[in-house]
Amino acid sequence: MHTRLDEAFKITVILKGLDSLLEIIGGIFFLLIRPATISQWGLDIAHHLFNNQTAISSYLINSTHSLAKSTLLGALYLLIHGVVKVVLVILVLMNKLWAYPIFMAVIILFIGYQIYSLVNHLSLGMSLLTVFDVLVVVLTWLEWQKQLRLRQANDPLATKQP
Repeated sequence: MHTRLDEAFKITVILKGLDSLLEIIGGIFFLLIRPATISQWGLDIAHHLFNNQTAISSYLINSTHSLAKSTLLGALYLLIHGVVKVVLVILVLMNKLWAYPIFMAVIILFIGYQIYSLVNHLSLGMSLLTVFDVLVVVLTWLEWQKQLRLRQANDPLATKQP
């Protein structure tokens, strides 16, 4: 019997998987695109859309220069982050009970980093991602506990951890 909680769990984990795939694509993108190209795109957009006259254009230029300086580290971060989460999402969706605590631990580590980032620079996007990740952890915990109870009920000799 599937409940709304079960559906919410599946939806959030699938969204986390899609987010992870986007991170992998972004990581590959940053490995393939030269930093000078990224900087030039920022200049072009600032010039064509804003005539280099607004605070938005200054922010865009500064952001793309900063991004261009850290593309290798950013690419590696996105690739590692994305691959780890995609593998864990797949294992959790396959109902591998041992993967649930690992998945939650990884997400909690990223939540810690996100909170650290938010303390240094408040961001709506990072705030929303952090709230979503907390929801993923809570729903994963609830699902993990449910699956453990189901296994225990089906096999009284089974231990709490498979």
